[in-house]
Amino acid sequence: NHNALLYYLGYIINNRESTIVLGGRLKVPLGLSNMPEYFEESYGLYVVHDSSWGKKPKPHSGHAVMRCNAAIYWSSKALKVVCDATAHAESAEMARVLKSTTFARMLHEDSKREVKGPSYSLGDNSACHQLVQKEGSSQATRHFERAIAAIKYAVMMLIIRPMLVPTEQMIA
Repeated sequence: NHNALLYYLGYIINNRESTIVLGGRLKVPLGLSNMPEYFEESYGLYVVHDSSWGKKPKPHSGHAVMRCNAAIYWSSKALKVVCDATAHAESAEMARVLKSTTFARMLHEDSKREVKGPSYSLGDNSACHQLVQKEGSSQATRHFERAIAAIKYAVMMLIIRPMLVPTEQMIA
């Protein structure tokens, strides 16, 4: 994977006038009804994430950073925190998503390919979706507020925009 990433970066830097088209014309991400704002200008950069919960104390979760209809980076592993609710597990994964999204955006900007607007973060948990967009904290989120605070900041600064998609259409 490391060699593939280096090849990909080299291609982007040496071919600034063209883009890699991994799957033809950009497609609307599964779960959304129309093309998001600034999606085409940002080469279809978005991320999908999901987490399991209830089977073990540190649930498994994963995400994929998508660009030009293909996954350019992905991660799948157990969380490092013990989760007591599905929203907690989803928000812990969303904090990892934020790091990957920020990295992908920095790579684009370093290769002179501006990312316009926020990168869309597609998840299927409505409780997490509400938590990261609501101002302030609550008694229910106090024990994992640091992860939520970073995500809320990214939402306010238009780094990411959480989008709720149906579980049946979640590709993560």
